Amino acid sequence: TICCSDPPTAVGDKFKPLGRYLLPETNVKGRVVSVVLDDNVILGAPVYIEDTIYSRNCFQFNICAVISSRIDVEPYRDLAQHLASAFHTLEIETWLLSEATAFGPCRQRDQVQALLGGLRRQLAESGECFVRIDDSRCISFRVWPCSPVLAAAPGLSEVPVPLVDLALLWNGLPAGFDDEEETLCRLPSGLKAMLYDPDMSLQSVAGFVDGCNRLCDIIEKSKLGDEDVIVCVRHLIHFGLVAVIEEIRRESRYWLTPEFHTAFDRPDIR
Repeated sequence: TICCSDPPTAVGDKFKPLGRYLLPETNVKGRVVSVVLDDNVILGAPVYIEDTIYSRNCFQFNICAVISSRIDVEPYRDLAQHLASAFHTLEIETWLLSEATAFGPCRQRDQVQALLGGLRRQLAESGECFVRIDDSRCISFRVWPCSPVLAAAPGLSEVPVPLVDLALLWNGLPAGFDDEEETLCRLPSGLKAMLYDPDMSLQSVAGFVDGCNRLCDIIEKSKLGDEDVIVCVRHLIHFGLVAVIEEIRRESRYWLTPEFHTAFDRPDIR
């Protein structure tokens, strides 16, 4: 039986028969189960608690999330595990869910309803939540977004060319960038997406991206594995920080585009 949902009208007639699929046999406890229903995927991690305090010496529940079937569901598998762990602890310590499933009006059911609403709104807005239960308990976690769809791996003879000053990413911002809002406005678009501490491998690889070194040269100079360097360059391309061109050869022929006349007036061109 589906006892509670947010919004309250979210559980239509098509969802009601799903209880037996979302709470299958006990051998799936700790795992994530999913049901695909039209354009939706229902994800949850069933919880089974054995204790003599319950009428059948066991209490089972599943806190589920309903998401679109058109998006990557992998990050939401972690969401299901977080919800299961948090509500398992609440049930053990406060009996919140078992009392909320009692028949008739129930204060705990209203509390669960409000709790689900707070979690859904915060997770939908920012992918993270902090909901206080009482003076000593809260539910707090973050759902990491899915991995980016990276560009195809460049060839070993191709040359990564920096589109921004990569040193700004890890050597600090230059003078005049004191105000956070002003900083976001003045930074190149790629830097806006990278305002976090870089991975050490990424930092090492970026140090050899100068528009002259080929990918094979960067692999040799960085002393990192081939796949590690390629993945780092693909991430730099994904964030718009690097472009890849063919190696410049004497026997090749090149021509200028009209953008050449104004290219060096751009602040991100050095």
